[in-house]
Amino acid sequence: MQEILFRIKQQLSTPFALARRRLILILNGACVLLALGFFSAERLTTGRFVPDPILYWFIIPAVLANLFSFAYNFLIYAPTGAQSPRLQALRSTALPHQELLDQFTSWSSFLPVLAMSFANILGVGNPSRDSLVADFALAHSLIIGTVVVLGRRATAVWTVLVFGTLLWTVFFRLGYHYTFHYLTPAEATHYEKALLEERAWALERQAALEEAGMRDPQANRYFHEWTVFILVSFAAAYFFGGITFDLFNALPQVVRQVEVVIEDSVEMNRRLQEADLKRERAEQEVLKAQLYHLRNQINPHFLHNTLNFIYARALPVSDSLATAVGQLSDLMRYALESDHRSLVTLKQEIDHVENYLQLQSSRFHNLSVQSRYQGDLEKPRLIPLLLTTLVENAFKHGDLQDPAQPLTIDVTAEENGSIHIRVCNKIGTTRTTSGAGGIGLKNLTKRLELIYQEGFSFVSRSQRERYEVQLTLQPLATPFVLIHE
Repeated sequence: MQEILFRIKQQLSTPFALARRRLILILNGACVLLALGFFSAERLTTGRFVPDPILYWFIIPAVLANLFSFAYNFLIYAPTGAQSPRLQALRSTALPHQELLDQFTSWSSFLPVLAMSFANILGVGNPSRDSLVADFALAHSLIIGTVVVLGRRATAVWTVLVFGTLLWTVFFRLGYHYTFHYLTPAEATHYEKALLEERAWALERQAALEEAGMRDPQANRYFHEWTVFILVSFAAAYFFGGITFDLFNALPQVVRQVEVVIEDSVEMNRRLQEADLKRERAEQEVLKAQLYHLRNQINPHFLHNTLNFIYARALPVSDSLATAVGQLSDLMRYALESDHRSLVTLKQEIDHVENYLQLQSSRFHNLSVQSRYQGDLEKPRLIPLLLTTLVENAFKHGDLQDPAQPLTIDVTAEENGSIHIRVCNKIGTTRTTSGAGGIGLKNLTKRLELIYQEGFSFVSRSQRERYEVQLTLQPLATPFVLIHE
């Protein structure tokens, strides 16, 4: 299942991940090439690689970080067949940490570029004061790249920094009406003063510049342009990048839903298999019981005829003996007939128990028994000899001759067909090591598990001198009756 979920996640996320990795490769390569071009151009024009040595602290970290990011992303992106064994081994080492390395390379390669661009728009290392004219172009372009590489929050922060720097440059550093004359400060002051005094040479120069379309630009012009570019770029990047990231962020939820469906399917199959296994075991147990019964069955007609003969011979001698033989005959007939019936009514089971109690009373004259039966006893059905087994267990392991602690039998039939049975007795002096009960209760529990499965509750406990058993039976399903009857 984990392999299936991994393949689904890969199929859903691979297109976006590949496109994002290609973009990062392009940005890494462009950053390195532009830096090399900048060094070369400055060297040719000024004889130095940078206008100011302080720029090395911004450009070199950006180049190194982007070289590392380019090498890593190319290692992951390139087909494995085109890589040498050493590169394939290096790729295998990096794959388990791919998510962490992706995040690290994205931030480590992009943050130096942002720092370099931020230094440019602040005018760091720029010998002129024209950063407003061209240096905001890189900062404006990075708005779009940031949303893909670092996300929408990083884009929002970068946009605030760029726009805040634009406001500071125009309104505080230069002035809203600052004019770019490309003159020395002294010359610019002299020229602006001459224009205010309407001197001929200044007016003639101004007219010539306007006629040639070379009027000196003011800072407000660039402010308006960059404001539009920055806001439009941010809106586009935030909106379209947001759509992409929302789809990508929804992938874990989709994968989780698929995982839940698969887990539910596996759990359902497991339960079906367990149910089939339990049913097969129950059928096997029934078959074994039937075979055992066939091997050990006593001819019921012979047994009944024998008991009837004993009853007839005992009747002239002792009424109580004849009654006991008759009760024994009824008990044996019920037990033998139960082998051929899957269910009996609660009334039939109670009559059998009462017959058993009467037979035991003729044996022990001082028995102390209290029984109470409530509800419609004709409606509920149960497998035979359940209540009988509990009562027999009380006779086998209990002391039933103490009037202060009698054997109590409580049976309640509910309207929904469920049955509640409670048997409580005083523990005898010859009780087992467990306190009470034995193989009879173990066999009873096994029968309940095979037939009722989860539709029963069996609790036994010992408290001081009393041993109590509580059994609750839910109505059996019809298919069981049809199969076994």
